[in-house]
Amino acid sequence: EALRRRILRRILPFEADYKTIEKAARIEKQQTVNLPKGWFLKAFAQSIYLIPNPLEKPALGTLFCLTANGNTGDGKHSQILPESLYQKCNLRYWQPGDFIQPFGMQGTKSMQDYFTDRKIEEPLRGITPLLCLENEVIWVIGVGASEKARYKENEKAVLLQYTDIPKA
Repeated sequence: EALRRRILRRILPFEADYKTIEKAARIEKQQTVNLPKGWFLKAFAQSIYLIPNPLEKPALGTLFCLTANGNTGDGKHSQILPESLYQKCNLRYWQPGDFIQPFGMQGTKSMQDYFTDRKIEEPLRGITPLLCLENEVIWVIGVGASEKARYKENEKAVLLQYTDIPKA
């Protein structure tokens, strides 16, 4: 337990009193511990997340648009898209009503179901960057692409790469 308390003191981005550290060190599965300044710890089956104030979304990273040159990307960190589709898309976080047609599927899924199927835990869902065409998600960065991102040989395409270095 002493090691847990020591680790917590090092990772918390603010000073916390002994009572708060002790409560956080004893967190168990499916529990949430409120911390100062709107932060909290949330424990899941395999992970514990230190979550910032939910009203403060992290800044989005940067999307680089490169010439495809035959590279289709890995679907997680880089993705090829038809240039005409990319020009209509915007980078943002998940919003109610968002949906995706997962790569290789005919139907669509709500993002809630998609995240559940991909085992993306709740604290990460609201801060996972999405490339969207209105409410349709084209690319869930770090997770996978939509069927709409499928490359067709005779289309002009761009290769997108995302970096989580926030814009200045």
